[in-house]
Amino acid sequence: MVANLIVVAGVSRAFGTISDVVTFFRELGLAINPMTADIAFRAGRAQIDYRLEGGRQASVLADFFIGAHAEALGAKPITRDKRRFRTYFPELALITPETDHG
Repeated sequence: MVANLIVVAGVSRAFGTISDVVTFFRELGLAINPMTADIAFRAGRAQIDYRLEGGRQASVLADFFIGAHAEALGAKPITRDKRRFRTYFPELALITPETDHG
């Protein structure tokens, strides 16, 4: 499992230093994986599609970065917002609260 820089930013409020964040992810067995320009471009294109379809939330760009990164890695993102991921990244397999974990 990996986390990207968007996830690091999202959890940063719970930690005092970046060292604390890195230690936390290491203890969970998560690598912090950087994103490429291709991933940023794919996220931006998903954001544009969202806006063209009438989407108004400004905060969704982070989800698009996570989706594009998971897509590039062939990874399964963990999310509660399966509708958005399935709409803009239909090929992704998702881990959701409804996923059978057994």
